[in-house]
Amino acid sequence: MRDFVKIHTSPFFLVNFLFFLLIFCLIIIRVVPIQAYPALDITVKTDKQKYYAKDALQVYGNLTLDGVLVPDGLVGIQIQTSRDTLLVIRTLSTGNPPPETPYVFLEYVAPCDQNGDPQFSFRKGTLANFKVSIVNFDIEPRDALMTINTYYSDNSPFGYASINTTIFPSSSATFVISIPIPADAVLGTANAYANAYTNLPKLAGTPYCSEVNATFQITDTSSLIAIQTAQSPPPTIQQTDETGNFNLTLPFPRKIPYGDCTVYVTARYLGESIFNSTTFGVYQLGDLGSGPPPTFFDFDGAVDAFDFTLWKACYDGVAPPEAMYLGDLGTGPPPTFFAFDGIIDSFDFALWKACYDGLGP
Repeated sequence: MRDFVKIHTSPFFLVNFLFFLLIFCLIIIRVVPIQAYPALDITVKTDKQKYYAKDALQVYGNLTLDGVLVPDGLVGIQIQTSRDTLLVIRTLSTGNPPPETPYVFLEYVAPCDQNGDPQFSFRKGTLANFKVSIVNFDIEPRDALMTINTYYSDNSPFGYASINTTIFPSSSATFVISIPIPADAVLGTANAYANAYTNLPKLAGTPYCSEVNATFQITDTSSLIAIQTAQSPPPTIQQTDETGNFNLTLPFPRKIPYGDCTVYVTARYLGESIFNSTTFGVYQLGDLGSGPPPTFFDFDGAVDAFDFTLWKACYDGVAPPEAMYLGDLGTGPPPTFFAFDGIIDSFDFALWKACYDGLGP
């Protein structure tokens, strides 16, 4: 009996006993899996999949952190046309000012002459100049992309310019940026929005700070026309709880190529960056609807006999008032697309025929 006890209390026995005890404990202990959520996420949508020129575009989405809406973020948004030309570049707020002090901060944007002196009106067909002041609060130099996007009083975009620069540590700088005003520009009050990014949003660049804006006048030889049209209400950025954290609504300029456009959105919050994108379509010029029977606004992507019937209704003045603009494709002589004159005549028919023949823009 003495030998039996000695064998089973040996170190070898104790090691094996502890080993099997450990295995038993691991088996009976229930390991609860940890569910991880993406730290920062951003969504982006449009209210429709396809639009006709002059439709109102609505872009909206959410910025969330661990699944919770972020009430104090900044979202950079960039919209590119089907020809990859820039249409919109803006910075939207999801509510309150960001919790972090920005490394780079825009102080103001102001209309000016080429020397940077104040100037508040510009003639169509000339250059509009804007003076932008920017500050770098960091102790290191910062590269910044400064952009200006201009809009008519109805909030439709018409111009864009940018400049890349390096801002020295703890210093400020001013720059003059010029944007061409179209020869057929809408007269009256216009708006300029300036922003600073690490890079273009389409390249995953994020906003440094909130945007700044200024108003100016577009005139021609008659200043009275400019004064009368300046009474239009200023544009707004809608931000509602119905669609999420950010919501941008604007009408399309009619001078926009058909095809697929792309919306890029970016954000940086508490040191983390996020990027997303979506697409939408723009219907072909000359496509007024479809049939049978010929029906306005039922766009099908084709220019055919049904569209001619609808165009003829515009020409005869029997189309619904809200559809009359569809028949105005330009003016002449010679017939010129996008030179809209508010009249539907033989020049517009020549332009519609070019669309029918596959020769439109």
